[in-house]
Amino acid sequence: MSKQLQAMGLQRRNADKAISRAGELPDSTSSRPYDASERHDFARRLGRRIRALRRRLPLSQAKLAGHLSIQRSRLAKWESGTHAPPPEMLPPLARRLGVSLDELLTGQEAQTGRLSRAGRNLLRNAVLVLVRELGIDLKSEGAPHAEPE
Repeated sequence: MSKQLQAMGLQRRNADKAISRAGELPDSTSSRPYDASERHDFARRLGRRIRALRRRLPLSQAKLAGHLSIQRSRLAKWESGTHAPPPEMLPPLARRLGVSLDELLTGQEAQTGRLSRAGRNLLRNAVLVLVRELGIDLKSEGAPHAEPE
């Protein structure tokens, strides 16, 4: 086996281990391995998050599966918790759902100093109200115009 293939296998095993320990253990400092029921519980919780995030966009299973280049039935199995997404699918899945990997895996927004989705929406709405109140016409390159009286 080439060194490159060995490295890829090692990276996948490490990623699998990281996902298995992704903050879902009752005691995340425990060194004991997950048992099958904990892995199944994690897959179910992750599936519920994927479904809720997809519906919030709103996207159909078929559309999201198309964006990820997978079959809809595969996405359905992820959402039902029958299977968990493989590690290499987590980054594109999180990006398409508009969340960080932390939020996808744990259900909690990452504390990065960046605006949350709710914060971005609030800011966008505030800017739109301000633009409207100031009479700025965004269609004509932002040039202010007088409101008709």
